[in-house]
Amino acid sequence: MKSVIRAFARAVRTAPVAVVVVIVVLTSAFGAAFGIIQPETATGNEGFAPDNEEIAASERIGDLFGAESQSSVFQVIVRAPDGNVVSRAGLQAVTEITDAVMSSAGAGALVALGPGQPPVISYLAPVLEGLAADDVDPASLSDAEVQQAYRDVLTSPDLPDAQRGQFVRLLSQSADPAQASATAGLVLMFVEAPEGLGAEEALNSQIEIETQLGESLESIAIDGIEIRPFGFGLLFGDQDEFLTEVGTLFGAALAIIVVILLFVFTYRARGPVWLRPAAVTIGVLAGAGMFFGTALEGVGGVANAAAVGVVAFVVARALLGVVGSASNVTRSARRALADMALTILTIILAIVWMQGIGALLLEIGVLGSFNQVTQIVPVLLIGLGVDYAIHLTSRYREQVGNGDTVDQSISTAIGTVGVALTLATLTTAIGFLTNVFNPVPALKDFGILAAVGIVSSFVLMLTFVPALRALLDRRAERKGTLPVAEMEQAGEGALSRMIERTSVLADRAAVPTVIVALLLGGLGVWGLTQLETRFSFTDFLPEDSPVVETLNILTDEFGGGFGESTQILVEAHDGIDFADAAAHNSLVEANRALAGVPDVIAFDTPGGAVAQAESPIGLLHQLLAPGPDGASGAPPHIVELVESLELGPDLTAPAGADLTPLYLAVAEAAPEQASAVMHFDGDRIDAVLFDISTQAGESRAQELRDSLAEVVVPVEAVGADAVPTSNQIISAVIVDALASSQTQSLLITLVIATLVLMVSFWVENRRPFLGVITMLPVALVVFWTYGMMYATGIPFGPVTATLAALAVGIGVPFTIHIARRFEEDRVRYETLGDALRSTTRHTGAALAGSAFTTMAGFGILMSSTLTPFQQMGQVTVYAIGLALIGALLVLPSLLAIWEAWHRRRGDPAVERPTESVV
Repeated sequence: MKSVIRAFARAVRTAPVAVVVVIVVLTSAFGAAFGIIQPETATGNEGFAPDNEEIAASERIGDLFGAESQSSVFQVIVRAPDGNVVSRAGLQAVTEITDAVMSSAGAGALVALGPGQPPVISYLAPVLEGLAADDVDPASLSDAEVQQAYRDVLTSPDLPDAQRGQFVRLLSQSADPAQASATAGLVLMFVEAPEGLGAEEALNSQIEIETQLGESLESIAIDGIEIRPFGFGLLFGDQDEFLTEVGTLFGAALAIIVVILLFVFTYRARGPVWLRPAAVTIGVLAGAGMFFGTALEGVGGVANAAAVGVVAFVVARALLGVVGSASNVTRSARRALADMALTILTIILAIVWMQGIGALLLEIGVLGSFNQVTQIVPVLLIGLGVDYAIHLTSRYREQVGNGDTVDQSISTAIGTVGVALTLATLTTAIGFLTNVFNPVPALKDFGILAAVGIVSSFVLMLTFVPALRALLDRRAERKGTLPVAEMEQAGEGALSRMIERTSVLADRAAVPTVIVALLLGGLGVWGLTQLETRFSFTDFLPEDSPVVETLNILTDEFGGGFGESTQILVEAHDGIDFADAAAHNSLVEANRALAGVPDVIAFDTPGGAVAQAESPIGLLHQLLAPGPDGASGAPPHIVELVESLELGPDLTAPAGADLTPLYLAVAEAAPEQASAVMHFDGDRIDAVLFDISTQAGESRAQELRDSLAEVVVPVEAVGADAVPTSNQIISAVIVDALASSQTQSLLITLVIATLVLMVSFWVENRRPFLGVITMLPVALVVFWTYGMMYATGIPFGPVTATLAALAVGIGVPFTIHIARRFEEDRVRYETLGDALRSTTRHTGAALAGSAFTTMAGFGILMSSTLTPFQQMGQVTVYAIGLALIGALLVLPSLLAIWEAWHRRRGDPAVERPTESVV
């Protein structure tokens, strides 16, 4: 560690130009790597799904059963919130929707579910069929006539029970079919991607098709009727909005931090009250608030324009030095602008490094993907990068103000703060890298990418920043224009004096402070045990997205709609054939049991409830179903095979029967339907698929998975593996993985970070226990933050799952800076109180400035329309604020207790002093 810091300091001192050139060349190379590779952002559950049997089954289904197994349902809600969609207007909406989609660019992808069935069906389909048979114009009917026609169809004995059940299910759950009354109904379109496409190409094709279908409906306008299209392809297509939102948040965070950095870097300057940087900063914030408020709310006016103009004038006079009498303000403002610009530039360079290195890691397989969670890393680097810059700049200014030369000050700053930053970087990177043990791939990738970004920030802050500062300040030093007087006031500003007063708790009430902190930590542990774990990929879409709103309506009014499909992949062990009687009968038993599973859509028949599912047994039932004349519609040779095999009414086969000829005949008679549910290895059926219409949503997906697992127990008993899977089940699996990983990740992070600090303080000061003391407030901050999450109703999810690493990443640098500065001050001052006051006055003030800046940067996330980012903003503000409290109140109290104990024992004041390593 010392060798690295000395190498940085030597390079900056002897060859600053070379350092800058190398940094620029590396940045160009990393930027070019990112541009050439151009990694895409994973969508939906992709990137979040851990390695398990549900994921493997989903991928295996695509391999065995092809694109037919992945066809989708495009749904259109016809809604009259204050009316009835079983009406003349509803009939007109259904007719225009059907006409529009059948003439759209996506019409070629529409497919029929079966022979004689249209590719578009609606809640009024039987009514339209009856009107067409009677040659009645739908537009000629009144509301009452439409409702009477609906009731006539619903009570007709000619309508099959299965069709009647489906017919009614296309109305909202609050509907009253007997009264022909409903506030919403569904129009369904069955979409299939072209054959021969890979998974990614099929998804892109689905997005394109559903976008075309949705666009074809935009011109339909009917009074009192809402038309809302929905498809999961449209949800994935909304990812562009996600990326746009991330860019907006990043820009806003950067802008806010720029303003606050100006305040942090100039608050010590003097001058006329109205020109003091604090006043200027308040003016800038007020003007920006008015400006953005005007832009967002659309409220114009001369007053706002004038206010912005006045603010701009004040800023120009203060920062550009138009007022000659405020020369010291001018010098301080110019230095603040330079320090701020250098900080922001370095952060941007760190982001370029992170993205370039990340792209290279993706290319060689170390990273799995860039995903929604990794998109927050740039915002994270803004916060942590600012922390590094403030501490380095503050120490450099302090040394210049104390009379050191520029080169001496840079060396001292790197040699002292650099050690703290090295420890902070190491422990922070470790905290993020503990995510490699997380079963959720997206969090693994986040941890790796965040660690890369943190290390990049560290390298740049200890090389690029001091190298440029050396080039600029050496020139000013030679000319005698270096603002030493302003720098001499380091630690004497209002913020420093305010923070210094917090040391009174450590000096006079250390034990009560620690006791209160521990009690609050206990409450935080209890809150952690009460946290709910939630995950939905729709969280990464804007709350006001029309597609998300439509999905919520489908969930509330239609139990999730008809878009949800749950599949059970059944693969036979070696030597097992599903055409054998025992295996076939197990499929019959499972198919029959599906109708009794909660959240499986079923319809009533004279023989009992039947699940709406595609399977080999369902296909046999479909082929053998009697037609209008009572005779089977199946080819004669299939009927003969069924009779010769002596299958029962429920298709149960007698023991020892071989159904291979029957299944081969079915595959020949209905090749598309058969290939979607049966896989042949020669003449042997080695895998089958149950494709079931369900309505569990994400909230009940785990219960559905468990129920379906019980249904297929008889199938597994004959020698097969059966795995239920769906997007909703995969989401439930992710929730389980997140819940099980949070404690493990927290413990690993705290233990490893503590060991690193113990080793460092043993080597540096022969005080290894100081590492434990330094980490204790960080552990409390983690638990306090969990308690705040519970108190404010924030669940544990894929973004807040990074909390342990984030809290350690934020808290450890804070406590390390305090602990190392105290090790200097306890030797420098005779009394413990003076040492504590010096530590809080100098390092505490820098911490406060860093914390306020970082809180403002992350706080902008709370304005996001993306739920995870809102939660991330809240949680990070909690963590930063609590980390500041832990560093300024709890850690000094622990240090005071510990130091007093050593002094009572008569231990030597200095085992090994803390000093610059350069």
